[in-house]
Amino acid sequence: MQYNRNIAKEYFGTDDPEEVAAMFATVEDCMAKGKELAEASNGEKFLFNCPEHVLRLGLAMTSEPFVVDGKLNIDDSYGKALALVEQAIADNSVSLQECWSAPWSAELQSDTDFFYLCPSWWLGDIKNNDPDAEGQNKYGLITLPDNMTASWGGTYYFINAAAEQTDKEAAFAWMNWLCCTAEGALRVGTIYDSTISNAANQALLEMMMGATAGEALEMIKATVLETYPELG
Repeated sequence: MQYNRNIAKEYFGTDDPEEVAAMFATVEDCMAKGKELAEASNGEKFLFNCPEHVLRLGLAMTSEPFVVDGKLNIDDSYGKALALVEQAIADNSVSLQECWSAPWSAELQSDTDFFYLCPSWWLGDIKNNDPDAEGQNKYGLITLPDNMTASWGGTYYFINAAAEQTDKEAAFAWMNWLCCTAEGALRVGTIYDSTISNAANQALLEMMMGATAGEALEMIKATVLETYPELG
């Protein structure tokens, strides 16, 4: 999780990574602090910069595959994630911008949003959309709440050439387990995942206009089953 140090200092009293991490140790902590931030800033600051980041965080709360035994299996995973989005919207703790849109990109240049879900490739988006932050230590990093690991597409892993040999070997063993073994998969992927993800992103737009989490979940199911009726 990448956080805005300026907001951290102004509203939470510290920008120290360990202290910030302690404040956001659980998902419940995050949601409570999001509501607190919205109230303290009179609705001008948001904990999250878009609903999709909240959705991705929510999906990290479960590890069930999206398809099991040839049938759609998203009630638990997407149900919990969409409920988190619904709560964030109700608490005014998420900026209602569509991820990757022009207004969303512009908002990255301001001190409006506190958290960004941050896979390694995300740092390039910050560099491109908030170039003035480079070298100013504007952002800090903490681990996800509840020691979760969120997946959001591809990523990069590197082993420091200057590391000790034993550390290099340990890093390679971990990377090999995570990326090249079934046991290391945080969620077993299926050929339907991209279709499900695209359907969810469309459902998020409906939630931004007032749809409930339950309605959004049914939208996802209907959209996926139109393409793959055999999953029903």
